[in-house]
Amino acid sequence: MQKHRKRTRGIFSLLWILCFAYLVFGAFSLRASAESDAPTSDPNGDIEWSEPSYEWASDNKSVTATRVNKNDPNQTESETVSATDTVSVYFCIYPFELLWTSASFDNPAFEVQTKTERTNIAYRHSMVQENSINSPTCERSGTLVSEKYCSLCEGERSVDQVYIPALGHLWDEGSITKQPTCEEFGIKTFVCERDNAHTKTEEIEKLPHTPGEPVTENKVRPTCEHPGYDETITHCEVCGTELDKVKTDIPATGHDWGEWQVVKEASENEEGREERVCKNDASHVETRPIPKTGSGKGSQAATGGKPSNPPSDPPSGDPSPEPVVDANPKQELDGPPEPEVPPAPSNHSKNHVPTGDESHSLVLFTLMLSSACMLGAIVYNRR
Repeated sequence: MQKHRKRTRGIFSLLWILCFAYLVFGAFSLRASAESDAPTSDPNGDIEWSEPSYEWASDNKSVTATRVNKNDPNQTESETVSATDTVSVYFCIYPFELLWTSASFDNPAFEVQTKTERTNIAYRHSMVQENSINSPTCERSGTLVSEKYCSLCEGERSVDQVYIPALGHLWDEGSITKQPTCEEFGIKTFVCERDNAHTKTEEIEKLPHTPGEPVTENKVRPTCEHPGYDETITHCEVCGTELDKVKTDIPATGHDWGEWQVVKEASENEEGREERVCKNDASHVETRPIPKTGSGKGSQAATGGKPSNPPSDPPSGDPSPEPVVDANPKQELDGPPEPEVPPAPSNHSKNHVPTGDESHSLVLFTLMLSSACMLGAIVYNRR
């Protein structure tokens, strides 16, 4: 309840303030209106003047302003000013209007006057031409616009447009913006003298390489069966680019064989084997067979208890046994073929001389077989 009373008091207070403001504003408005409606008086006195009257001259080139003292008609104030004319509305071929305007009066009570005069004079069109140009650029064409119209009535307008071709670029002598090297092209930049925003570039040829001293590289040594080679390469001293490469072939050295070595003794029933090794490359081994030493007991029985004739040396016309060469899987077989080497004569290929004593033939055969087995085991262990 108390809160409601405070709100009501506030509303009434606001209404009283508004009413008071309205009364004050009304009083000031009435006073201002009364001052504006009061007759004009001289600032130096209390003269009450009438409203000014204005009279134009017959040629409208001057205006005279006059005012009279209401209390004394014999007391007047007047002032004459000149006037100028301007065409208000032109009517080409038809009469037109003139607008006369007076100059300002010195007396602030007098106002500037205007007067419109309808003439009986008619003019023909007075045509004028205005040109506007849109200048051409290096890449864009321009235009020349000619507009014709009457300067009096602003009518009879016509527009002609002429295109002006583009000027084209006017390049300067150019400047090097990137120096060429023996690896990369250089760049020369040109700027248009008419518009420096327009540029173009040209490539400058690469510089020649500077050859250095030849260096021997990529050496490959020759082997017994394959040739070798080396390469002489010339590089550029600046960028290191390979300029020249000369390949020199080195022929294969060929095999340098050692002495034949028996690796398996021959027996009456089995051939032996001997081999020799290349001195340049121990992986190159050549082998050849050793013939059997002779026949066994069955052969003696067929000859009446006497040993058969041992195999003699092959006649000169018979071909010798072909040597067998161990193929090295790591070597390529595209080298030149090795010459065939005839087998060396074996000690076991000599003729056997019969002794006439055949009682110990079985013991002798057993001893020979045991010796061959022992020799084979020794050679196998050495390998």
